[in-house]
Order: sequence, then C-alpha cells, then structure tokens
Amino acid sequence: MTHAIHYLTSWDIYSGTGMGSEYEQAIYNLFNAALIDMCCKQDKMFVRNAYVTYAMVIDKINEIGNDTSDINAPFSLGSLMFDVMSDYTKGVEKSSIIQNPLAYMQSCIWTRMQTGIADAYSFMRRDGLI
Repeated sequence: MTHAIHYLTSWDIYSGTGMGSEYEQAIYNLFNAALIDMCCKQDKMFVRNAYVTYAMVIDKINEIGNDTSDINAPFSLGSLMFDVMSDYTKGVEKSSIIQNPLAYMQSCIWTRMQTGIADAYSFMRRDGLI
C-alpha cells in the first residue's frame, strides 16, 4: 500500500526536497503518512465524527482516480493532495494548538474526499467545461 500511495502522490518527484520549502515538505510527508495509515488501519477510525474504514478510504481513492500525466487534473489524487495540504496549512495557521497532527491531517483528507469530487464538478460546470 505504501508503494501505491507513493506512486499516486508522485513520491519520486516530491520526496526529499521536491516540494520547495521544508515546511511544505513536512506537510507533504505527513499527507503521505496519514493516507497510508488510513489505507492500512484494520480497525475503524473515528474521523470527523464518523467511523471510517480502510475500505471506505480506498473506495474514495478509486472514485477520485488518478491521471498520472497531470497531477493537477480535477479528479486526480494529486489535486486532492494539494487541496488537503492547503486545508491543513490554513487550519494550522488558525489554531495555536493541534494536539495530533496525523489525526488532523486524516480529518482534512477525509473531508476533501467527501467534498472534493463535488467541488471539482461544480468548478467545471461553472467554467462551462462540462
């Protein structure tokens, strides 16, 4: 599962110092760790006031799909990744204390997985792309 997530998030490009700043790199690494944990956890997770299973997370990844030719494609895991990283950054900047960064990242991931596809469709409809 680790290799699959790394492939889908372009680990070969962004690992090390590929994200630019150390701060962005740390958030990228945390995103990967959180998503891998969510996909491998055998017990139900309590995320955003709901029970979530690894199968639900993997189903969302499959639903989102991945266009490896364009990591910013509206329905790619890469696009979701950058949105989640932005959400996480905004949340950290607003809150003085985040007690569990991994759990907070998982919350950001699950929220975007729930709303990301609808957001992408809305964007494309608004811009006349579909």
